[in-house]
Amino acid sequence: PITMLMTARACALAAVLLAGSASASKLGDSRLLALRGGQKEKVAIIGSGNWGSAIAKIVGRNVLEKEGFDEEVRMWVFEEVVDGKNLTSIINTEHENVKYLKGVKFTENVVADPDLESAVKDATLLIFVLPHQFLSKICPKIKGNHAKGARACSLIKGIE
Repeated sequence: PITMLMTARACALAAVLLAGSASASKLGDSRLLALRGGQKEKVAIIGSGNWGSAIAKIVGRNVLEKEGFDEEVRMWVFEEVVDGKNLTSIINTEHENVKYLKGVKFTENVVADPDLESAVKDATLLIFVLPHQFLSKICPKIKGNHAKGARACSLIKGIE
């Protein structure tokens, strides 16, 4: 299994994404871009329940306002059928997680993906927002699919 280490840099990055637009100066944004060798940060959110959807709404909006971030935010969604439709299809067309965060719209750059490997492909920042008991099952699928040197930020409640 993957050993996740939440580094100070990953925490700072997540804080930039979760904070309001005034939190990161243009200087800070350009410093972030320089740290990645000019490559933009690519964010993947692993989890899409109430908490994961709330985080996706904030992160989706904030990557559009900050330099140094790829505009697309992929969110891994455990595929479920809601009213005869796949939840990922609903999220990608209505920009709302009607099962777990009804009435709250995502920005259009948040893309629901039912395939974990695809959702994390080439991501440089992985934000984990799912029940802790699923970690041991999903980490082997993530390993090798994210960008080299990717960092992880845990917003998971509880430990196993």
